[in-house]
Amino acid sequence: MASVNAAGVVDNVTPAETIKSGFDKHNSHWHDYDAVLLTNSAAGSTAVGDVLAVSTAGDSAAVLGDAVSSFQEYVVAQAVIANAVTGEFARAGVVSAKSTGTIARGQYIRKSATARSVEDSGTSVGATVSPPAGTLGLALAAAVGGFVTMMLFDQTTTVGVTLINRAASRVQHSNSTIETTVYSYSVPGGTLSTDRALRLNAVIWYSGTAGGTSTFTVRAKYGATTIFSAAYSLVQDASNRGATFSLLLSARGATNTQSAQAFLDMGAVGTDGGVAAAPALPMIAVHNAVAEDSTLAKTLAVTFQHSVANASIVGTIEGVQLEHL
Repeated sequence: MASVNAAGVVDNVTPAETIKSGFDKHNSHWHDYDAVLLTNSAAGSTAVGDVLAVSTAGDSAAVLGDAVSSFQEYVVAQAVIANAVTGEFARAGVVSAKSTGTIARGQYIRKSATARSVEDSGTSVGATVSPPAGTLGLALAAAVGGFVTMMLFDQTTTVGVTLINRAASRVQHSNSTIETTVYSYSVPGGTLSTDRALRLNAVIWYSGTAGGTSTFTVRAKYGATTIFSAAYSLVQDASNRGATFSLLLSARGATNTQSAQAFLDMGAVGTDGGVAAAPALPMIAVHNAVAEDSTLAKTLAVTFQHSVANASIVGTIEGVQLEHL
């Protein structure tokens, strides 16, 4: 008896999919990734491991997409594929991808400005750390240029508020007149781009139970630029002062132009134990001419400085939260 489906057609797409072609496409070999067939539209042949973006201009095609932290969806070439020829690309799973720079194991990975390559995002995976916007995978092994073994995500992390660093431990500065860094974070190059921002919030309190009047100076810096500086002349007192500190650093349409706004309110004495009081010593500053090259890694830091060295004159910072907007 003749088969009613002698050709083995299993769907009605054009060209028709058969059992054999389906096997050839999806099950001809075992691998650790999900693959798709796309046309190479990157104006040149691909090498194995090349990282391309899914095209929005052509049907089932892959194109160049070499913007840092781009939100495009990415695939990784699994063969040498000539221009305008269809070939296999990994869309998710464990792959070896072309990379640039040093990448540590456990780091989130993003697209690099280097052609067809990925790079370290500057953020490591953690139970309380969200992947930054533009994350397309996770490094499974360390790499220094060449190729990185990574878990390619099936969707690039898009824009949103992302916690990229926290410092919950208490850091204190006392008995010194030297300006001292009490918080710092190396902001990876490309984080601010041309339209992104960083928001920092922290708990600060001051104790001056001996040593007389002292000037307590709080500064915030991005790269070589001091973006905030506030000096308080505080008298000796048996009670502590609580303070709130917030800072916003934003790109201003270019990678080398930023603006910053920061607010520090030093409360009245006795406001460090949860007892509220009206704002006592508010300070606000705007810096509208920050000109740091944000394509490079830059340190964001908070420093304390006392004018009098005394063990009972103490500045404290804790509960620092840094968000990427």
